[in-house]
Amino acid sequence: MKLQSPKALRVSLAFILLLFTCTNFAFAQSTDEEPRIVPHRINEFLYVLYGGNGQGSNVGLLISDDGILLIDGMTEKSNEKLLGAIREISDKPIKYVLNTHSDFDHSGGNSFFSKMGATIISQENSLYSSAPTKLNFKNKLSLKFGVEEITAEHVVSHSFDDVIIRLTKSNVLFTGDVFTSNYFPSFLSLEGQDRALDLAIAQSDNSTVVVPGHGSVANRKDLVSFKENSSKWRARVGALVKQKTGIDSMVEDQQLKAIRDTFLINRPEGIPKERFKRFIERTLSSEFTQIVSLGKKQISDYVGDYELENKTILTVRMANNRLYLLKLNEFYAEILPLSAKRFKIRGALESEGHYLFGFDKKGKPNSLTFVDDGKSVMARKLSDVASRMH
Repeated sequence: MKLQSPKALRVSLAFILLLFTCTNFAFAQSTDEEPRIVPHRINEFLYVLYGGNGQGSNVGLLISDDGILLIDGMTEKSNEKLLGAIREISDKPIKYVLNTHSDFDHSGGNSFFSKMGATIISQENSLYSSAPTKLNFKNKLSLKFGVEEITAEHVVSHSFDDVIIRLTKSNVLFTGDVFTSNYFPSFLSLEGQDRALDLAIAQSDNSTVVVPGHGSVANRKDLVSFKENSSKWRARVGALVKQKTGIDSMVEDQQLKAIRDTFLINRPEGIPKERFKRFIERTLSSEFTQIVSLGKKQISDYVGDYELENKTILTVRMANNRLYLLKLNEFYAEILPLSAKRFKIRGALESEGHYLFGFDKKGKPNSLTFVDDGKSVMARKLSDVASRMH
């Protein structure tokens, strides 16, 4: 985040951009090989380009008579390599890039392809990320490209700007990181992921090709299994929480390990123990944080714009009696009340800081302070800033 603030604040807010940390995965190659992009042909006008080894997301390549539409664009460092892989299939101009969401490993090609003349299409919440975009939509987008009918429908699961993309003629579904076929679920909340997966399942049939954000192509049955296993994961973690089981014992729990392995079927090398522990910690933070109950009127008092000393504006919004902290071009995150004063980012670890609201003499929030490792940065509510200027 481009703020004149302590490093701790920048690090924590960078976490928001990658809530539940998106990871680039290898596919069809070993990690000691030169990273390469592997093409997978769906039909005569649709391909999937597999990334991996740090190159970023899977990419959809849709060809019409007069151009190409890409679904996602890998990382920025993969720009030239991705273009080379595209040119091995078609030399047509790249007309559009449609993002499944704004994480860097999916939107890293936006600027590159935009300079080549492509129109970048994203859900409007991508405006609260660093991903460049040209055309935004709110709930649903319908687009005809060549012979293909495309729909993109907004969901909130892995991020606040996720979309499920369906190619009707090809009967192909692109899920972004709502679903991956070689790693853990990566959700803001399991409730949101369930709704997103329900939509994906409803839009698919037994013949649908499902293209995950990472990993090999899958099918409707895989979506159903992924949802079921995610629910089992939450239930088991919840049971261990009730038993007051410590995090180190959770890491060794055989039932959790068995559920973990269902997500890693396409990842035979497994994952380091520390990464497994981190996923448990993220789950605890997202699903099992002890929060206080605040009334709608009390919640609404926090809503407003807060200004840092360098004039940076942080916005607090309310939706469905929940509070969200966001900044244009930078981040969007839910904040959970640990008390009437102290809040944390949903999914953030204890070490990643918290937020404190300050109050005026009438008991109304008038400041917002980020606290981490003994350092703090304060933003004043704009109405209060304005009142002191008169």
